[in-house]
Formats: sequence, structure tokens, C-alpha cells
Amino acid sequence: MKFANIVLSIVVAATFWACEAKTPQSDGAKKLGAAPKQSVDKVVSEANKAIEQGEARTREAIDGNK
Repeated sequence: MKFANIVLSIVVAATFWACEAKTPQSDGAKKLGAAPKQSVDKVVSEANKAIEQGEARTREAIDGNK
């Protein structure tokens, strides 16, 4: 009885997995899934700009002290 339940569970899980793999995502779902990545990319981009600006100011300060 327990063995039959385990086999049935595996078959049901495999069926759901197979169906999910063939189901296309909607455009809305793709955009929603991409939102966190876009947020992270934006923050990284802004941080890089701030670092570059700080480096430029440091270079100007060093060049001004020569």
C-alpha cells in the first residue's frame, strides 16, 4: 500500500512537471518575473555612476594639489 502511494505520487508529480514545462508563460508573467532583475540592474548602474563620479573628483583633487 505504501509503495503504491509513493509510485502514484511520483507519477502525479512527473505529470504536473511535464505539463508545466510545456505551458508558455504570458507576457505579463515574464515582465513580473523580470522586475527584480531590472531593479537590481538599475541600482548597480547608479552605484557604478556614483563610483565613477567619486573617482573623477578624487583625480581632480589630486591634480589640483600638484
